[in-house]
Amino acid sequence: MARHKTFDPEAALDKAMRLFWKRGYHATSIQDLVEATGVNRASLYDTFGGKEPLFLAAVERYLAEVNRVRLAKLRANPSPKEALTGYFEDLIAFATGEGRSLGCLLTNSAIEFGEQREGLGRRLYGLFDEAEETLVELIERGQARGEIPKERDARAAARFLLTMINGMRVMSRVKPDDTLWMRDAASGIQLLFDGRPPASQAV
Repeated sequence: MARHKTFDPEAALDKAMRLFWKRGYHATSIQDLVEATGVNRASLYDTFGGKEPLFLAAVERYLAEVNRVRLAKLRANPSPKEALTGYFEDLIAFATGEGRSLGCLLTNSAIEFGEQREGLGRRLYGLFDEAEETLVELIERGQARGEIPKERDARAAARFLLTMINGMRVMSRVKPDDTLWMRDAASGIQLLFDGRPPASQAV
């Protein structure tokens, strides 16, 4: 007869996600996870299969709760400019509020894994590719609506935005100033749509 779990796997996964987000993959031990979740080692292995699959499950939880929610909003708004402005507002509000000093789990993990392209590294970089494709689609939609110049290279522009987004996620950990980051986001959006930065920041 199968034994019934004496803990909530979803609650344990949420606690594990928060720990990985705060400490990173390599700095988090199985004992750390036992203490953070309140679930014994045997039950963690039985439920999640070990540290690596638990980390991947935590990443998927993060995607469902944070990242994909923002990407879905980007796709849903018919105006790419409004969509991007709203995206940055959400990102900055989170980075300087609830997620203050945490950054982004995906960005933090990508930095930690460096150029590794196997196992966990491959999965992480695949997620950045997914975000890039969403941004390419948004830019092409903006070009079709006449909001973005048609001569703009959609792929290069998407990578510019992705670099800007991840740069903000990293920098907001050490300087969580919402006014500063929103101003920089506005500059980046104007550069994408108009081809030039605001006059006050032009070089």
